[in-house]
Amino acid sequence: MKFIIYDYETLGIKPETAPIVSVAAIEFDPDRFLQGDGYDYLDTVSKANFMKFDVEYQVKQLGKKIEIDTLNWWKTQSKEAQRAIAPSKDDKKLDELYPFFTHNFDCLEVDLVYTRGNMFDVSFTKYAMKSINRVDPFGYWKIRDTRSMLDGLLYGSGMENSFIPTSLIDSFIKHDPRHDVVMDLMRMQTVIRKLQ
Repeated sequence: MKFIIYDYETLGIKPETAPIVSVAAIEFDPDRFLQGDGYDYLDTVSKANFMKFDVEYQVKQLGKKIEIDTLNWWKTQSKEAQRAIAPSKDDKKLDELYPFFTHNFDCLEVDLVYTRGNMFDVSFTKYAMKSINRVDPFGYWKIRDTRSMLDGLLYGSGMENSFIPTSLIDSFIKHDPRHDVVMDLMRMQTVIRKLQ
């Protein structure tokens, strides 16, 4: 089975107009959750595919709009998360999003595609692809979300779907998309192991 999970960081919550700052994605095999030690957090973070985008280009050339509320929200996040969204000379044009997915993954062979919540990341993919004259590389029937999966697995336990395994609290950089996708893998792995 080939599954992937991806996550965006953005400068707004409106997928039609907000710029995408970065994306991270990683392929995973759910069978590995129960094999040996399973996935190691920091090792998996280091293997996540990552790309940062030129926000100024998106605003000037694609008509995207930075949302002030989101910009102010970013100012309240950790210094590590803020550094992860800071502009750099290596930032790519949004046109690189499609090859980011198609070069890193055999999109036709991917069985399921996970995001944290389908109303956010999946919508950003749809509108980003439209703005660069591409189509979503993943079939809509493959889309899943980790919140729903975790809510189902955790039903009745009193645990939130956003829990952080105790051993990973000091390693997790919230709102760095590499960490966010891998933390969701670790959440799934932790719960599935406990249920066995």
